[in-house]
Amino acid sequence: VGALVRVVDGRLAGVRGVGGGAQRFEAPWPEGALLGEMAEAALWLLDLRVGGGFEATTVEVDTGRPGTLAVEVLGRESLTVPAGTFEALRVRVRGPRGPRLLWLRAASPHITLRVVTPGRAESLDLVEGPLPPGSGGP
Repeated sequence: VGALVRVVDGRLAGVRGVGGGAQRFEAPWPEGALLGEMAEAALWLLDLRVGGGFEATTVEVDTGRPGTLAVEVLGRESLTVPAGTFEALRVRVRGPRGPRLLWLRAASPHITLRVVTPGRAESLDLVEGPLPPGSGGP
């Protein structure tokens, strides 16, 4: 689902792509909420520590419904993906899109290295990307 959105007077308003067409929508916007589609990108900039975590309100563009995103940093480990070997944080995410395990680069920005969805046989791994010097990778 692609969308063009903005917050106006405490409401999320915009146009989203649905079935090859465009649909206007409007939904309540709880103060401090994240767009569900952007929640993982928000993790890139947060101060993440083993044993820490947070909860945030999200709003899903495809449904307009608010939900809760719960994040827990489970541990730190070395992880090898096609893009290289990194020091990574293992993070459990629970939210409107279901549970996921993420491995994020330990150094900030916490780029997503691997995504595993319980009950699915495959994982998504970082293959390549522009990683700054000293990033904890090759």
